[in-house]
Amino acid sequence: MTRAPSALRAAAPWLRWMLLGALMLACASSDDALPQAPIAASSSAHAWWIRKQGPQWLLEHVDRVVAQAASDRNPVRHIAASFDDEPTGLAAFGDRVWVFFAHRERCEVVTGRADWNPASGLAFMVPAAMQLRASVPAPTVVSAAAIDDTVWVLVPDAHEALRLAGDQWRPIALPDAAQQVGRRDLCTVDDAMWLVWQGESGQARRWKRVSDAWQDMPLSLPATAVALRGGTRMTAVVGDPSMVGRVEMGVFQGLAPAPSDATVLPWGDGFAAVRVRGAQVDWAECAAGADGFSPWSELAEQRSVAGRWFHVPVLGVLSLGALMLAFLVRSVAGDAAPAVSLVIMPKAQRLLALLIDAAPAGGAALLAFDADFERLLVPPFWSLDLADAMPYLFMTIGTVGFGAIEEAVGARSLGKRLLGGAVLGQDGVPAVWWRHVIRNLFKGLVMLSPLIAVPTVLSSRGVGVPETITRTVVVRR
Repeated sequence: MTRAPSALRAAAPWLRWMLLGALMLACASSDDALPQAPIAASSSAHAWWIRKQGPQWLLEHVDRVVAQAASDRNPVRHIAASFDDEPTGLAAFGDRVWVFFAHRERCEVVTGRADWNPASGLAFMVPAAMQLRASVPAPTVVSAAAIDDTVWVLVPDAHEALRLAGDQWRPIALPDAAQQVGRRDLCTVDDAMWLVWQGESGQARRWKRVSDAWQDMPLSLPATAVALRGGTRMTAVVGDPSMVGRVEMGVFQGLAPAPSDATVLPWGDGFAAVRVRGAQVDWAECAAGADGFSPWSELAEQRSVAGRWFHVPVLGVLSLGALMLAFLVRSVAGDAAPAVSLVIMPKAQRLLALLIDAAPAGGAALLAFDADFERLLVPPFWSLDLADAMPYLFMTIGTVGFGAIEEAVGARSLGKRLLGGAVLGQDGVPAVWWRHVIRNLFKGLVMLSPLIAVPTVLSSRGVGVPETITRTVVVRR
């Protein structure tokens, strides 16, 4: 049987639009497009945050030293690890990070540290899969801070902190004043562990851990304080209006307006803000002495320089193989002209039909990758970085997929249908469905490597590599 049933052929023109609508709905998630303040932690030299991507949760990382060494205006984010379960807390000290996962009875903990290879300019994790540590004997933690090679946590409704020593969590009694009703935070400031308590009416107290004892220190915070951080100095974020600042001589000093929908972290002698919008991560900085944050900039994902060129020889080999296969088929099967009654579709109309076919998938690619139109026109052969050509690759896959289905069931794609064209066998008989599928696969290779289109341009009948291999021809109907 060479043709699909008539009912299936009648539904073919609508198939593309139904599938495209489903694709656009899947790509355009309203929740992912909204800026979000992620779970984050910083040691002033390293920043870490959690971002959701599909079914997984990603731990991402920025190294301030690497960014300065590369003389980049903005740091490059490094995907440090991925998890199947949602992390509920982070703690950082130096180049190390601790990640917490809440469970019913115990809170799991993994840790690792970031390192940098100066030869490749790439950051990486040690160990690569991170290391599982002793579970916290509580379902969750409300605050965590790290110092040296250990981490401290506060658990709900407890009168003591827990410190990880080796493979055991050891209890550390809290000051009596910190056991009152209110909010408690741990933070690391100047390589020392601090405990901060803030009551419901806004009164606050803090203690520094000195010689295995809590030393009471003065503190005055606004009642609207919503976050406390460590770093080189104790920092805070307050609301009404939202401000970020430092605790100087025990008193909060507001320095700059805090960005909304973002997590503010200590960064060097100043601050940094990170926010997540789906797959995009935005970054802003407030240098020491500045009265505001820099404009938002999107953080690029770290990529291996060695891996940026591999697709070029692969695509070149595939292109050369396709040309050799086309000449082999032509030499074996001959180059017979189609039936006299067939009218060949002009090349200009075929090109226009291809543009019509590619338009829906191209629109979906712009939406899915949040790319501009110029990036959509970058095929892999024109870019050494495959990520820059992803919108074009996405458009090619969509065009080939829809074209293969439509031509297999109706002998014509959307563009050919609008311009009065069709794909037949070179003998004028409708081609079997698998010839249409193979033809569209090679058409996709032509789109990825336009050099393969040269035989089509030189042929008087417009018979290119896809048509030669599948023994088909594009005609007017």
